[in-house]
Amino acid sequence: MKRKIFDTSKAEFTGLKQYIPRALNYVVNNRNNVLSVEELTSLINPIRTILKSPMAEIFDHMVAAKVLNNFTTLYVPGKDSDIPELLASSVCTVDFKEIDHNKVLRGLSELEDKVVVNITNCLRRDKVGTLYIDAIDNLQNQYVRGQLVAAYNDIDDWIDVYSAEFCMKSYSMILSNIISRYFNLSLMETFKVRTVLALFMAQMIYNDDDFKHPPLVMRATWGDLSTREVMEIVNEVTEDQTKQFTIESVCEVLATHISDKMDKFNPRVFYNLFANLGTDVIQTGFALEYPPYWIYMLLQALSGTKSMMMYQLTQQRLINDGRSKFIQSLMGSSFINYTR
Repeated sequence: MKRKIFDTSKAEFTGLKQYIPRALNYVVNNRNNVLSVEELTSLINPIRTILKSPMAEIFDHMVAAKVLNNFTTLYVPGKDSDIPELLASSVCTVDFKEIDHNKVLRGLSELEDKVVVNITNCLRRDKVGTLYIDAIDNLQNQYVRGQLVAAYNDIDDWIDVYSAEFCMKSYSMILSNIISRYFNLSLMETFKVRTVLALFMAQMIYNDDDFKHPPLVMRATWGDLSTREVMEIVNEVTEDQTKQFTIESVCEVLATHISDKMDKFNPRVFYNLFANLGTDVIQTGFALEYPPYWIYMLLQALSGTKSMMMYQLTQQRLINDGRSKFIQSLMGSSFINYTR
């Protein structure tokens, strides 16, 4: 089953929910800092790039599909010390529709059920005071991530099956490779870790009722392991599970079902091992248990952003499929055209 970002272990650890009331109050009281879709479009239209990254292409598709109505775009002129950290930071996407206690937004069309994007750091003024986009890459990144979040929260088929498979495959292969090297695991032990992680991601991508055998995990095969052998591992590690995996239960399974070398494995070790995978520690922490962020990190790497993710994709020989089949699959996925 899908999850809300505010219910992730990383959100609980960082106390993300406590910042929500202040963020809601700020946007309600500072609606003059919200750019209209028309104002935003007028800033975007003059931008012309010859060589487009996958991130830029997806953003262009979004603009053409007129999905920018999904967003509340903030521009805060000057220095505003009152803006909440939740809205000031560009590493966390806030979807107002995902917040339970959002009655204060009702009737405010520019805020209700919107995804918030703060593009203040992406804009500058020229000598005559006209606003222009100074950091198009950063701006595109925020909207693409926001669109992934909105579609993930609202529709089941937000990405197509191949995109989901690549998401599961890259997640399980990259993370299991790092774990295997750290604990010096055997090949079979690594396959077991990979299967547990594939199951964890498969559970989160779609709203499947069978958390022990989500259909997507049937597409997981490693080396010479057949589907039957993969499912045997799945049955073994889920035998005592009564609900969907969390970071805590995944770590417990890895600590008890893989190797004595991993008997002290816990969430702290989990987060520390992968902290440098993306461009930001907090963002990476969310990506480990929230599929839209993982796909966003994949897009960043495949669009040329230097990070450990790119190195790991290369190590696991996933670059070619990532730049071809995965990107093509995303381009044809429902999330790009989704409007609320």
